[in-house]
Amino acid sequence: MADTKIITKDDLAEQLAKEGRMKKGDALKAVEMIFAAIASGLNDPEYGTVKIAGFGQFVLVDRPARMGVDPSDMGRKIEIPASKAVKFKPSKTLKDLVNAKYVLEDKEMPSLRRHFLNHECSLSQKNR
Repeated sequence: MADTKIITKDDLAEQLAKEGRMKKGDALKAVEMIFAAIASGLNDPEYGTVKIAGFGQFVLVDRPARMGVDPSDMGRKIEIPASKAVKFKPSKTLKDLVNAKYVLEDKEMPSLRRHFLNHECSLSQKNR
């Protein structure tokens, strides 16, 4: 896994521009708007969870204060203050996809995109 590539926000925008037949600048704005909506939903005290059907959910969790060790002085204990963290819980569909229980019918992203856009499974179960 050391040689794996990273998909960036720019890569997502480029894919959206290509597949959605739009300008890259418009696609980048769309990607940024989606990320902003996710962050806003997590930050809103009324919600704290953003669920994307067929993909997963982002959940805001509270981390309690705890004692830790000062990395610059391993013998010294320090208090780590309480904080909030975002956890991601993948959907069953996403888990199955990354665990190769499903294969893309046409080996192209469009079938996966159709799945997420139409909320229909356009994946076929892998023969085992």
